[in-house]
Amino acid sequence: MFPHKKFLLLTLVMWTSFSWFTHQVSSQPDVTLKPNHSGWIDDVKHWYHVVGEAVAKDTATSNYTVRVDATFQYDDGSPPDTVSSYTFLELVGRSAGHDTAPFHIILANATKASKVSAYNLAIQTWPSDNYPYRQFTNSTTSSVVAGKLQLTGNVTNTGSVDATFVQVIATFYDIIGTVNYVNWTYVSGMNLTAGASASFELIALNKTNVNRYRLQVQCCEYEKTPTTPDFFLKPIFPIERSIVQGDSAAYEIRIIPNAALPYTNPVTITSIGQPEGSNIVFQPSNVLPSSQPSRVNITVTTSNAIGVGVGNFMIMVIASHAMAERASEFYLTVIPRVGFDLSIYPSSRTVSQGSQAIYTVTVRSSGGFSSQVTLSCSNTPQKSVAIFDINPVTPTSTGTSSTLTISTNISTALGSCTFNVCGVSGSETHCVNASIIVTPSTEPYFTISVKPSKRTVMRGGSTTFDVTVTSHNGFNSDVNLTLSGLPAGALGTFNPSPVRPPPNGVASSTLNISAATGAPYGTYDITAIGSSSGYSSQQVQVTLIVSSLAQPDFGIYIMPTTLSIVQNRSGVATIQIVSINNFAEAVNLTLHNIPPGVTYMISNHVVAPLPGGYVNTKLAIQTSSSTSIGNYTLTLRGESSSKTHTINFFLVVVEAPSPSFGRCIIATATYGSELSPQVQFLREFRDRRVLSTFSGREFMGAFNMWYYSFSPHVASWLIDNPSGREVLKVMLIPLLETLQLSEKIYVIFGFAPELAITMAGVLASFLIGLTYFWAPATFILKAIPFKNRGRLVSSAIISWSASIALLAIGVATSTAPLVMAASTILVLCTVTLGSCIPMVVLRVLKVWRLW
Repeated sequence: MFPHKKFLLLTLVMWTSFSWFTHQVSSQPDVTLKPNHSGWIDDVKHWYHVVGEAVAKDTATSNYTVRVDATFQYDDGSPPDTVSSYTFLELVGRSAGHDTAPFHIILANATKASKVSAYNLAIQTWPSDNYPYRQFTNSTTSSVVAGKLQLTGNVTNTGSVDATFVQVIATFYDIIGTVNYVNWTYVSGMNLTAGASASFELIALNKTNVNRYRLQVQCCEYEKTPTTPDFFLKPIFPIERSIVQGDSAAYEIRIIPNAALPYTNPVTITSIGQPEGSNIVFQPSNVLPSSQPSRVNITVTTSNAIGVGVGNFMIMVIASHAMAERASEFYLTVIPRVGFDLSIYPSSRTVSQGSQAIYTVTVRSSGGFSSQVTLSCSNTPQKSVAIFDINPVTPTSTGTSSTLTISTNISTALGSCTFNVCGVSGSETHCVNASIIVTPSTEPYFTISVKPSKRTVMRGGSTTFDVTVTSHNGFNSDVNLTLSGLPAGALGTFNPSPVRPPPNGVASSTLNISAATGAPYGTYDITAIGSSSGYSSQQVQVTLIVSSLAQPDFGIYIMPTTLSIVQNRSGVATIQIVSINNFAEAVNLTLHNIPPGVTYMISNHVVAPLPGGYVNTKLAIQTSSSTSIGNYTLTLRGESSSKTHTINFFLVVVEAPSPSFGRCIIATATYGSELSPQVQFLREFRDRRVLSTFSGREFMGAFNMWYYSFSPHVASWLIDNPSGREVLKVMLIPLLETLQLSEKIYVIFGFAPELAITMAGVLASFLIGLTYFWAPATFILKAIPFKNRGRLVSSAIISWSASIALLAIGVATSTAPLVMAASTILVLCTVTLGSCIPMVVLRVLKVWRLW
């Protein structure tokens, strides 16, 4: 009999579980849908709305949570969509005194809404032995304002229990009783103690179809102890936001559990329906229920890309618990930003040397932007040329295209190269990346080379270069050799010319250059050119120096010939003065054609080469934030008592990248705005003084790593604690006065910026230590044995002196790591010495026996 008992017990458990489950999800409860529902499309967002009512049957004795599902059919045969919504009243049932509850379902898609041919409604309910507290009375007046029906009134909590989140729900009917609109609001304020009253306001958007309305009130207090686990979501007004692309919208909901909900299981927050490309953050995303309502902050950050995530959106926020699930709706309108963006197609191309890679660059506008956009291309492979067929372009909302052609030759660098295409219009700049892969040419071709790269020829004499023609991929044709760039009075000949290299081999020729006695002396760039019928010509540039036995001279060179510098940064080039015919005079070096916002310094602007040798010096160029982005040709001039020579070189100023650091976030949080005078002064002292110098920039690199490791947390705390901000304002007064004095020191020594910032930094560090750290330093040193105190201070003085010496060396040699380390040690030592001064003074005056 025992197996039969087990079978009977198992059958009983399964039947009991099945009966309970079917009771929980039954689609035929004591609540049903009234046939007075209606569907319509709004005039603003063009969404499809379905409004109606759920009603408790006459026999209903329990309360139910009700969810309505609308399945939409489309006239174009598209697959149907189902959208769900809970009724506005949390629970429906006779025992609660609220036999009907309105619902509102939205198909938040304007394209699909226009194709709706029909919809079907279904209802799901969950029984509950708990119900919201609803002991209220209300008085209401109605009026028509701007074509809309406005309801205003007061509600009174007539019960003995305090109410929270008090809502008024209005259901609007037409003349035949069809529901045509539903709205709700919190009363002002939404929490009412027993006996208290508050006002409310509700609006029906289309008053012409409203014949009557019904008001109901509910809140979130409870009259009896629940046994069914449940919770409710309360969105905090406003639930509709309108922002521009790239901005963020903030919302808030409250999670309100009943006493039966297990507090050990978290409520997980998710969402659907947010704009494409947006990022939605829930803080927190997992909420552990408690006896009090839990707040969840929702931040939706939209995409800045043109055409992405623009329009009207209904965001459904879903809260899930192991025992229950709820959803709430928020609305977001994303307005196109005014501006433009770039795209490039394809993202990569592969070409062989000597071929062209063609890309399409499209510029799209948004928000009515119609200014011209200037295109540029950078970082293409060496020895390639990039050209746009249309530049500048005027973008449209659908996009305006320009064809980018990158032409290579047989000397173009092989491999993969990522290049940049940028568009600039006014202060707005956007860039995109693409790549080009250059493979070796498979067609026959030749190359030429000339050695050495530099020769000197005496007036009346001659010199030679060795020329080599190399065959590639089976090339086997005659190559004619010619020369260009020779000065007057000089003659160049190739022997032999033409030459024919064997397939995949080499052929040699000798370039002989002779100079007449009247040939002008100087330095010349000459070009050897190889040409063959049906093939691309090749050329190589070498340097020819025409010298005179009777007259010493010098040559002037700069390396590199192109210097690329970021705005508000510096770069260094090497100047070389070469002695010709034992030239040994002093040469004065100056720089000309300097663009606005650029300064320069030559380490030794007067140099003299050794006879028959050369001498080097350094040229440092400093740009500023006001220096315009672009390409500039600068002229370096060398003058001796008898000779003057110039050489051009190129400066490329590029835009500074967005700084990872730079915001005075603690000061901003303290004074409440980045525009406050105190924050402006701190920022200007940093940007105009500290960051304008080499040593200042390097110190700020180390300082920022320390400062931004904790400042965001301090700023966040200050925002939430007004009393802390007031205390910090007082504490920052000595710092501001110290930096005001340092500013004056900087101006005094402004003729030498590196010295000025060092003097200002030493003074500021000393006063900061004296003001802020003397108390802790005094008690720390008091705890140190007497014989070790002098050693500690002596070590600080020695370190201080050594840091100054290392700082000077680092600045002179432009060694960034050394400058960063030395400036940091100098500041720390100076703060330490400043903090010790009060104790030393007290000891000298014998006021306090600390030593």
